[in-house]
Amino acid sequence: MNDVARRIAEAVVSRFPRDRWRNGYIRSKIRSDPAYQAVFEAVATSDLPLWDAGCGMGLLAFYLRECGWLGGIVGTDLSEEKIMLARWVAERFYYGIDFGVRDVREPPEGFIGNVSLLDVVYYLQPREQANFFNLVDKVVPPGGVCVLRTALRDCTWRYAATVLEEWFIRGIGWIRGGAINFPRADEVIHGFPDSRWKVAFYPLWGRTPFNSYLFVCSKRTKAGYREPP
Repeated sequence: MNDVARRIAEAVVSRFPRDRWRNGYIRSKIRSDPAYQAVFEAVATSDLPLWDAGCGMGLLAFYLRECGWLGGIVGTDLSEEKIMLARWVAERFYYGIDFGVRDVREPPEGFIGNVSLLDVVYYLQPREQANFFNLVDKVVPPGGVCVLRTALRDCTWRYAATVLEEWFIRGIGWIRGGAINFPRADEVIHGFPDSRWKVAFYPLWGRTPFNSYLFVCSKRTKAGYREPP
């Protein structure tokens, strides 16, 4: 177990009200999920603010602060309960973080900056996924980045395990119901045209059985940027 992840997990857990199940989840999530560190590495040198779309309880934002990243953060999520909890923590222990109840298809008003979307895009219909990628193209300026993690649709045992896990967390009420639309890798890449984006993706399932991949999509600078036709 990474000592840094352990230290950050304990720091973040200490900010939340006592709840044995929830705080155990937070501790386990931060210790075992490599996505938070991947987002930190992607934005570490950026002066742009970050929109964390589908932020849940705000764990990514709190992780970034514990890592020393000082950029502005806007977190949005459909769950009013999770947003209220994230606000409670941020108001007492962190600064420069704003949380709001908002659909991921609606960016924060006037937002221009980096975007993170972890394990959310597959809750959108295929056409909505394409629309979201177009939205990201509008809010991320040249030199900015979108960090997206999603399970991919394929024929592996990891994909089957991911589908089962999604139905389980819906069954216990942790995630709202609705469609599950896991994209293929090429469908995600298609949403970030090469004329404006440089895309890298790789497996990021950590110590889990799930079929997760991380896409780091960097908006080309003006020198290499070409406007859409």
